[in-house]
Amino acid sequence: IVEPKEELERDPVNLKKLALVMREPSLLKVSFLSILAHSIIFSTIFGFTSQYALDIGFRPSDLTFIVFFFMIPHAGATLFMGRFLVPRLGEWRALIIAFFLTSLFTIMIPFVQTKGLFLTIQGFSGFTLGLIFPVLLGMSIEKIALDKRATAMGAYQAIYAIGISAGPFLAGIFNSKFGIESGFYFVSILGFTATIFVIYWYKSEKYIKTINVQQKKTREKIS
Repeated sequence: IVEPKEELERDPVNLKKLALVMREPSLLKVSFLSILAHSIIFSTIFGFTSQYALDIGFRPSDLTFIVFFFMIPHAGATLFMGRFLVPRLGEWRALIIAFFLTSLFTIMIPFVQTKGLFLTIQGFSGFTLGLIFPVLLGMSIEKIALDKRATAMGAYQAIYAIGISAGPFLAGIFNSKFGIESGFYFVSILGFTATIFVIYWYKSEKYIKTINVQQKKTREKIS
């Protein structure tokens, strides 16, 4: 791969433009959901899942299999989401299903004591989490003007970074006080919370669209 010698000229970050982008409701909604999603993944497979696996009998050398069972479906979910789920259900309904199933599989982890079932749940969990991130990424800039999308993407990444640190930190507090199982319960609650917000925002957006259609029909009749 040849790297071009000439440097690309890029405009510096405009704080005024950044402030305007940060106030975009759609970006704030998606960023909040992304905080919760990153809290889940960094508190589980990138956090305390390995420790729980060791507690139920996995050997350190077995942890590689956990990563395989999680990451392969996680990567494959991107294709499934873009080609099948979103075109058929839409973004909001796809997120409802993905967040709900993620929460369900997460809350099941503390009840699993066998290796086979544990790996199976990791596969399903990896798949459902893999459905969430591509949709949120697309939605973060979907309603942003083209000249502001780079700024919006930077803001989105900065906001969801909160979940990368805050999620494992809070889950770790629960783990130290109530045992490692409680951390998974906490993370599962985050997923159910995200599901509730998605349902609410989906219904609100659907209601607004209905009102706009009715107003358009009324204007057409008057004209």
